[in-house]
Amino acid sequence: MKWNGMIFIALAGLIFSTPSFGRDPVDHGMALFNGTSLSTNGKRCSTCHPRGKTLEEAATYREKQLPKIINECIEKGLGGFPLPPESEDMESMIAYMRTFAPDKWYQQHLPQEK
Repeated sequence: MKWNGMIFIALAGLIFSTPSFGRDPVDHGMALFNGTSLSTNGKRCSTCHPRGKTLEEAATYREKQLPKIINECIEKGLGGFPLPPESEDMESMIAYMRTFAPDKWYQQHLPQEK
């Protein structure tokens, strides 16, 4: 009986700690971009790039180029730690960054500056 309880707790922990459980990559990327979780200095990606400003061209880069660009900004601009290239957070950042591409319809739905 003791083992059953431990197995149940372990499985529940896996299910509820799985980052991608019911999360939209663009929404998660937006939360990372506009939040301070990637930062050690209190800045956000949106501090330097409000509503994706200056990222329009980068949003069109090849998939392999973007992790390096994103991590460079995280490390130098935010004083943060690089994201693993294959992580859910990196994939979400890339998905959100793609929304800054010049000819995307959802560009008009970006959060408004305050």
